[in-house]
Amino acid sequence: MTYRGFDVYDVEPSILYASQPIVLFGKWRGNPGGTITITGETGEKEYTQEIPVSNVTVDMESEAIRYLWARTHLDRIAGYGSIRNDKSVKDEIIRNTEGDGADVDQPLPLPQRVSGLAVGGGYRSYSEPGMILLILPVAAVIFVKRKFVGRRAIQK
Repeated sequence: MTYRGFDVYDVEPSILYASQPIVLFGKWRGNPGGTITITGETGEKEYTQEIPVSNVTVDMESEAIRYLWARTHLDRIAGYGSIRNDKSVKDEIIRNTEGDGADVDQPLPLPQRVSGLAVGGGYRSYSEPGMILLILPVAAVIFVKRKFVGRRAIQK
């Protein structure tokens, strides 16, 4: 990939793979303008696509883009083909340029068909199993007692 007409840096992913869509995340300095040229091979022939950048509307308020870039960057340095115990990789992942850290509760989706009761909270729409096990023997005792009292009354 080549970038003409604007200063581009930290582009992720740095390598494109066959049969994968081309999705790039990167940073630039100044005004975006010029072109991005993607070159490669399709298996049978050379591939070239030039994408004009000057017409693109830039949404500076979008928080999601920075997180998508960071996720792609971390995937590259800590993912496929890297040596996970390499100190330089660890240092780059835990780098903190501001100096202060903060714990964040990260919400995670529950697996499919798992209710919110799996993590606590929520209301039950049915009885507790323990309550059912308590009610059944009591009902059985009442039923047997009525039958027994009914038979005694008939015999007298």
